[in-house]
Amino acid sequence: MQNNHTRIELAYEKKDNLKEYPVDPSIYSQVNLMEEDEIVFMSLNLAEQEISEVEFPEGIEDILLKYADDTDHYSCFYESFSQSGDRNFLSETDEEREEYFKEHFDKEDEKIDEASIVLVKGTKLIGFTLVKPTHGEGNGHLWIMGVIPEYRGRQLGSKILCHAIVTLKKQGYKTMSLVVDSANEAALRLYEKHHFVKGWKRITHAWKKV
Repeated sequence: MQNNHTRIELAYEKKDNLKEYPVDPSIYSQVNLMEEDEIVFMSLNLAEQEISEVEFPEGIEDILLKYADDTDHYSCFYESFSQSGDRNFLSETDEEREEYFKEHFDKEDEKIDEASIVLVKGTKLIGFTLVKPTHGEGNGHLWIMGVIPEYRGRQLGSKILCHAIVTLKKQGYKTMSLVVDSANEAALRLYEKHHFVKGWKRITHAWKKV
């Protein structure tokens, strides 16, 4: 704090028993490191999945994310997560959100192109997904996905997810993984519906300069 940092984070794996922690986690709030989110790691065995090719609704085009305009994509990203259960996004400043976008959607970064797409209705981006070959050999990690509020309730999130699953399986990936905020109930239901299995949980505490 004395060196003018604007944010301090601490993260640790959630345990079933308080005695398993090296220190009592309650001490973090005593120094203003407040609990910010709890994320859940989920994974899917692709060999067990039988999903046919995905067709998006008439009038909605899917294009590779790498061809999307960054300004339009950022607007879609911002709109999708400003009304979501993702506590990390909601706690960030607009400057932090822009930094996150620039870092993770860098066109030069390695990604699985065919699984990383945006959906376009007319000239408007309405949904997207980003999948990277990380988190283990033979694994495709769903880094982030979203659909703007106006187009929710039309199974687009499910279709985007199924598209990624089909693509990864066709390309020979063995597993698919993701992390999701435990408070994001809609997202959890979607992933469980598609047979993703919960694994470890991680809690993050943060202090932010006011």
